Amino acid sequence: MQRISLPELVITGESRIEENPGDIVRTNGVVLVSHFDLKRAARTDLTPEAKRASLAFVDDAALARGETTAQLVATCVAPHGIVTTADKAYVACYGEDSIATVDLATKSVLSRTPLAGAAALGGTPVIGPYALALRPPPGPANNGAASALLVASTESKDLRFFDLATNAETPPLVAFEGAPYFPTEDAQGRIFVPTQSPDALVVVDGSTHVVLSTNDLTGVCATPHEAVLSKDQQTIYLVCEGDHVSSGVIVALETMHFTKLWATPVGVYPDRLVVWRAP
Repeated sequence: MQRISLPELVITGESRIEENPGDIVRTNGVVLVSHFDLKRAARTDLTPEAKRASLAFVDDAALARGETTAQLVATCVAPHGIVTTADKAYVACYGEDSIATVDLATKSVLSRTPLAGAAALGGTPVIGPYALALRPPPGPANNGAASALLVASTESKDLRFFDLATNAETPPLVAFEGAPYFPTEDAQGRIFVPTQSPDALVVVDGSTHVVLSTNDLTGVCATPHEAVLSKDQQTIYLVCEGDHVSSGVIVALETMHFTKLWATPVGVYPDRLVVWRAP
């Protein structure tokens, strides 16, 4: 992992982590990196515990000083999506059909909670939780605190809801025709879910879990991977992987009728998007 200064794009530090880094999140001066290690997950000579890949903790200030050591915490089999609250990290454990809860202060795994219908004992998921997003509590006075997780599962092709207070899944789930990836939710409780095969943007009512619309992205966004809302929530940006050979695309749609506003190529196989907002 490399630390790069802006706007010069000069490498100011780097840390050796593990094979196949997955998601990356920065919180309170610490960078967290999951390792989507499907090779380890598929090994038949390892126990389920030995198949567990790490969540890397990298101190940003130490990285800037030239220190290269990351603290590696064995978390679960093929961990991918990460979200954080003030004191915890939640990790989508693709290879264990579960959600891991990690204490940020002690850097320890507090729990691995199986999702409903989970069958994976280490490496062969039937649900495959891949992407996570935090849900704000209902009502305008939520102080930005999160109450639940959105869990997009690519094997079972559904969106699940995971309550942070009870550390448990809350039914019902929402099933899709395609595999869902990184979703987002607006202030009105509409959840925007990009799906692949078929490529679509599915809009779900966050209160009733009813699908409001399925918007075909054929010719607009090939292999959508993530949906990100603008600050005013009038625009939704889609990260479009494309064919993984030629350039992928970022597409902007307006959030009323999902009309395309613009599109721009960004290089081969784009994965995630952060919208930079000036102070």
